[in-house]
Amino acid sequence: MKNRSKIVIKGLNQEKILNNLSKQVKIYNFRKNENFLCEFEVDYKNRKKVDKFLTESNVEVLSVDGKGVLNGLKKIFSSIGILFGLALCVLIYTLQYFFVWNINIYGLMETEEIKTYISNNLPSRLKSKINIKEIELGVRQKFKEVSSISVAIIGQSLIVNINQSQLPEELEGDFEVLKSSFDGQITEINLVQGTLNCKVGDIVKKGDILVFPYMVDSQGERRDVKPKAEIMADVWLSETTQHYDYFMTKKRTGKKITNSQIMLGNMVVYENNCKLEFAEYEVEESEEILTKNLFLPLRIKKKTYFETTTFEISQPFSEVKDEIVENTRQKALQFLQKNEIIKKENFVIKQGYNLSEVTYTITVTRNIGG
Repeated sequence: MKNRSKIVIKGLNQEKILNNLSKQVKIYNFRKNENFLCEFEVDYKNRKKVDKFLTESNVEVLSVDGKGVLNGLKKIFSSIGILFGLALCVLIYTLQYFFVWNINIYGLMETEEIKTYISNNLPSRLKSKINIKEIELGVRQKFKEVSSISVAIIGQSLIVNINQSQLPEELEGDFEVLKSSFDGQITEINLVQGTLNCKVGDIVKKGDILVFPYMVDSQGERRDVKPKAEIMADVWLSETTQHYDYFMTKKRTGKKITNSQIMLGNMVVYENNCKLEFAEYEVEESEEILTKNLFLPLRIKKKTYFETTTFEISQPFSEVKDEIVENTRQKALQFLQKNEIIKKENFVIKQGYNLSEVTYTITVTRNIGG
């Protein structure tokens, strides 16, 4: 097989350009296609001269493909370079496996101070030099609020799980106010302990204070207590839907282009890029592991371009009014709790230029002090 390179170009005045090129190098198997495309072959030794000529002539090169012994040798040497890079990455990964690089602490208390203490007291980042029992004992002695701790080395991370000592509720002392969990109108109050900040008939919003965390005894002394009460209210569960009589929207045409990269760590091993010719498009990105082999963590990153087209949708509110009202009602029903009984339902429609708004409200009785 002869050592040649097949080149595909696109542009006008192809005959004139190739006539000028033929004065410098020999051209083989010229063929003209549709859409201003043509293809031809040149000797492999003349590739650089041809590339320079086409660049200076502002010709768009669509593809270059080689055949023959020399092209085959070039691909082999490229593969050897990739294999050498893979071998180097495997060696680096194997060496770093014997060290701890991260300290991860899990627990309910502030952990930055504990993380700093452990980091400063590690004799070495080498796994064989780390004594897990000494870390557990040191943290327990340094931080009295730690009730229990477990330490383990997983991969290249030192994993620390801690539990914080907790006082009984009656000894904590600082009680919070009881606040409303919903918007509504109070219908019934059953106070257990604390001082009320509301009465039957009041309209309250979510976050309003219902009961203060104290009470006054028979001697007029104020005592802090945890507020407890059952406060029932008519709660309003609302959902709103907007409808535009006409609007612009996008839709995918079904055409797409996918570019991908095969990664070894942060190094690109293989890359496939297609030319993007869509005027309008949406992009989706994904990444997945190609192999579960820890010594060769290959993964593929994909970026997909979906061609879209923009068009106008026109639909008067009067044609879909009933459907929108029912859909809004179904959304509001999702806020209902199990076995809850509906007391009342109503909806309001507000209309303006090109915009209609439906608000559907369901009224139920609910304990808002929970």
